[in-house]
Amino acid sequence: MKDVNSNIQDQLDKQAADIKNLQAQINSPLIDYDRAAVVAKASGSTLANEAKNGKLKSVRIGGLVYFRQIDLKAWMSNNKKS
Repeated sequence: MKDVNSNIQDQLDKQAADIKNLQAQINSPLIDYDRAAVVAKASGSTLANEAKNGKLKSVRIGGLVYFRQIDLKAWMSNNKKS
């Protein structure tokens, strides 16, 4: 019985972490290409290519593309030059 309770608690903890992550994404400000390029110190074409290739998450609203701040920061962290 203890193993079952432990397993249930582990599942609840994972779900709570997933919800917290989703809340962070929902509450993350949207940034347009121009601002994202300045923040990331990258060209707009680099950001467009990374978004097109699925390496940088983007949000399309009415034909315009935006980046969530949290996704841009994650992309920047993963693409740091050593």
